[in-house]
Amino acid sequence: MNWAIIGLLLVGLAQGIASVACWNLLTHPVSRALPGVLTLAYYGAMWQWPHPSITAARTGQPYPDGDQVRLMLLGSALIVGIVLLVRALARKGRG
Repeated sequence: MNWAIIGLLLVGLAQGIASVACWNLLTHPVSRALPGVLTLAYYGAMWQWPHPSITAARTGQPYPDGDQVRLMLLGSALIVGIVLLVRALARKGRG
């Protein structure tokens, strides 16, 4: 299995969580909308120009293990960091 694809999915999930958090917690219209717009642009770019791990999975070629581990760790770190940040901000906002 190509774990790099799961890492890319985690990165996308982290972007989604951050976009929703910005929409819910920020007040200025630009700061609320910009993360979501950039996330949509990211997904559009990934559709137009797929990551090499996606291309490798489509063609059945092996993908380097080191890159797979790095992408999994990146995605996991982003998810954990953003979830903790959102929880802290929400707690602070409640008073």
